[in-house]
Amino acid sequence: LEAAFNVLGHPRDAPVSAQQAQRALELTLGSYMQGVDLRNASSHTALVMPSRMQAVYPNWPAVVKMIAGLSTESESKAAAAPQRSGGTGAVSTVGRLTDTFGPWQDSECTAMKGRLLQMEEDGTGRVRLADFHGHALDGNWQFGESTEYLRQLGALDETPRPGGPRVVIPNYIASLNNCIFDSGYYSVCCISECEGLFLHVEKAIRRPEASPEEISRVVSALPSSTVPGNRTLSNVQLHRLYAIAHGHEGVVPLYGRLFAQWMHHAFPRECPYPHLAGTTAPVRGPEWQERTGVSFMANASELQDHIDQCTAAGPEDAAAPGLPWLHAEELHVAPPQAPPRRPAPALRLATMAAVVAALALALAH
Repeated sequence: LEAAFNVLGHPRDAPVSAQQAQRALELTLGSYMQGVDLRNASSHTALVMPSRMQAVYPNWPAVVKMIAGLSTESESKAAAAPQRSGGTGAVSTVGRLTDTFGPWQDSECTAMKGRLLQMEEDGTGRVRLADFHGHALDGNWQFGESTEYLRQLGALDETPRPGGPRVVIPNYIASLNNCIFDSGYYSVCCISECEGLFLHVEKAIRRPEASPEEISRVVSALPSSTVPGNRTLSNVQLHRLYAIAHGHEGVVPLYGRLFAQWMHHAFPRECPYPHLAGTTAPVRGPEWQERTGVSFMANASELQDHIDQCTAAGPEDAAAPGLPWLHAEELHVAPPQAPPRRPAPALRLATMAAVVAALALALAH
């Protein structure tokens, strides 16, 4: 905020108008969202920031309206304090903005999920890439990421099937490209619905591992925003749960890749598909663009090419395989090591007797 005041030429030790405070707040938030360091910015930055924000983030007017509402409340409180300057309200607003922007922005994530679910394929938590890019080609500002960048994010399911690749809804929503606020210390991204589901499992089990029976009982009763509670898990789901336990002495580690994959199958619209370590390398779009020299957003011609390729991959109504399952484990938390077992007293006495006998024999010779 101090850097924004400097760029705009506002005094820091004297009262400022509500309009000046509003401009400083907009510049502060806009710089965070675009990754601009205001400490090295010029006054020209302040002039072009509104138009740039409108171009890269069409919902910017709604953000401005939210800032104005918070600013009005903060200025009213600051005005009630007789020894405080006019900039105090702006400082207070920044604090409140930090606390409220995440939940406010998550409403956009929910709306994004709703648009993706309208294009979803048979309850799989996936959208045909042709439909995904078709949405962008129709003039919508979202869903225009290139195939290569979606692959880099880990949001693309390229399992061979009619109709071409699919975009995995929870992987896409949780991707770095949907984080719109970066302070240098933290980012504001879409809130993970899967974390809430997993937290419920943790609270119910209270151990890092559990039997398949206990897990199936907890998860079958657990509802999500799109899956009803108190359901019956399929035989395939139960078989896979027992297969995981078979590789871990009869229990299922909660902090492993296989259980995360099982949760993705149980909640395909909320829990992301866990890729093997090292197979994806998610980065923000601008960073990927800087590394590769290629835009992370596809232009209209590229979008149409992707749609044509997907259409050529097979008819839409062809039977498609189920969700991919890769039985490869990766434990995120190592299991506790059991302390070494001390030998029984009888065994210790036998060992000592053998040692004494060996020494006696050696002395006799």
